[in-house]
Amino acid sequence: MARVHTIVAGRNRTEPTVIEQAAVDFQQTPSLAAAAQLLEGFAAQPGTHVYRPEVLRACLGALRMAAAGTHSLSDAALQVRERNRLMGRPLSRRALGSTLLLKGLEADIAVILNPAQMDANNLMWP
Repeated sequence: MARVHTIVAGRNRTEPTVIEQAAVDFQQTPSLAAAAQLLEGFAAQPGTHVYRPEVLRACLGALRMAAAGTHSLSDAALQVRERNRLMGRPLSRRALGSTLLLKGLEADIAVILNPAQMDANNLMWP
């Protein structure tokens, strides 16, 4: 925030980056659209990694819907959540997991590598 204050005061020596300009825009005129733009900037910044992209997409969708004026932010968040709940997440064709993960799931086929190295706790089905 110190850099944003410096830019707003006009004391910056270097030009603001895209994300810094988005933060300045949000501070000067806070709005849902500016918040969405700031979040997109954070996600697109080099060297960053979004660990929960589905949560980011849901948040951006709710912010955009509320910024359009059709819903309040809480109503937009509920609508995005319900849409995601009904659509579900795409599942990959293959998945790797531990025996602990497999215990709670139903699977048509399971391949257990190196079962000789496992003890009864690893291989016991509930």
